[in-house]
Amino acid sequence: MKLYIFDLDGTLIDDMDFYRRIYTENLEKLVKNRCGDEGLKIVEMVRRVNRGKGELALLVLGIPYDEWFDAVTDADLKLLPQKPRLVEAVKKLDGVRVVFTGASRGLAEKILKRVGFKSKDFDEIIAFEKPSVVPLKLSADKLVFQYLLGKYKISPKDTYIVGDEYEFDLLPAKMLGINTIEVR
Repeated sequence: MKLYIFDLDGTLIDDMDFYRRIYTENLEKLVKNRCGDEGLKIVEMVRRVNRGKGELALLVLGIPYDEWFDAVTDADLKLLPQKPRLVEAVKKLDGVRVVFTGASRGLAEKILKRVGFKSKDFDEIIAFEKPSVVPLKLSADKLVFQYLLGKYKISPKDTYIVGDEYEFDLLPAKMLGINTIEVR
């Protein structure tokens, strides 16, 4: 038995135009409405020092992540095309399939459905859920990986994490001996 853990944004669903539109536009709209132009300056500063992760400014500005995710979840997913080849490739993997994302569960489920996945295609989705202050993924911690290894009773050598961000997706898993696949 093998365990496959997929990051969602930028990895499993690698459509940066889509993410730029729904994440960036909704982030900037929310910040502008709540904090004005000064808030947007903070978002830009945070992006520069955090490899484009402007959403980390929400912590600085005191805006709950769930407000941003609520706006993003209501975004128009028609911008995201169907991905039948991807869906078929993931379905062929023999083992436990998990999505681990910093996005909200509702958004993750909508994105997966939009590209063609069904809920039964993944054994588990680990995502941002209230009442968390920040997405679990942004803690760059081994906790989620330890949980998955224990729950499914699969050894690290039989586990694969596929992600696009070394610090958040791969490093915590690598520290446990999990096989890592970096997607750029």
